[in-house]
Amino acid sequence: MKRFAILVAFSCIAALSYAGDVCCPLKPDPPPAMDGNMAKWYRNPSPIVVGGDQVTFNKAKWKGEDDLSGTLWFYWDENYLYVAAEVIDDKFVQDQSGDKIWYGDHLEFFLDPKYAPNVKGHFTDEQFHIGFSPGNLSKTGDALFDIPPEVSIANPAGMSAEGIRLATVRTEKGYNLEASIPWKLLKVKPKQGMLLGADLCISDTDNPGMQEKMTSLVPGPWACEWREHLVPMKLCDSQGK
Repeated sequence: MKRFAILVAFSCIAALSYAGDVCCPLKPDPPPAMDGNMAKWYRNPSPIVVGGDQVTFNKAKWKGEDDLSGTLWFYWDENYLYVAAEVIDDKFVQDQSGDKIWYGDHLEFFLDPKYAPNVKGHFTDEQFHIGFSPGNLSKTGDALFDIPPEVSIANPAGMSAEGIRLATVRTEKGYNLEASIPWKLLKVKPKQGMLLGADLCISDTDNPGMQEKMTSLVPGPWACEWREHLVPMKLCDSQGK
């Protein structure tokens, strides 16, 4: 019951965030451990709950909250931008790796460090499109069977994902994923009050080999790697202000 009450409160907060900026709170020391444990994220003041209203790609295939939904969080400190997701997915499928992770369950993170209100146009080499694969979440110890968590950067093309840390854990209702991205990789010097353009999407595959549906923080038809298809994300203080 307590967990349900917390999620209801999160839903109310999340609904407010779409009326303006998405808040990325400052994370006081210590930095969050990348271990897939979401307990530390429940204290984050600015969660974003996503469900049917945010399924903007192929919603006709969406079967309900158990099929695809979740809670998203952001944090920042002077060294890293942190993202996390508690994903609800009743049919987990990820049997791909490398540049094929897009055909299995994964998250996609879009970031525009040069964001400005009403900015338009396709991504250039100054914007980022990063894929986070949870792997196949198998822990058998057999390297021929287990597919580890993986990061793939689609834009800028050819960029190395070195320095990004990723952790995933299988849950009863889906999976948890958290990642830390060095600001140096993003070529950003963070400061409180900074405004970035962002989107964090959950992509769902129920049948191997195809990307079936996806959530987005941006309402309306899905559009990939367009600067106007991002929401303003503000680097807030630790209280989410």
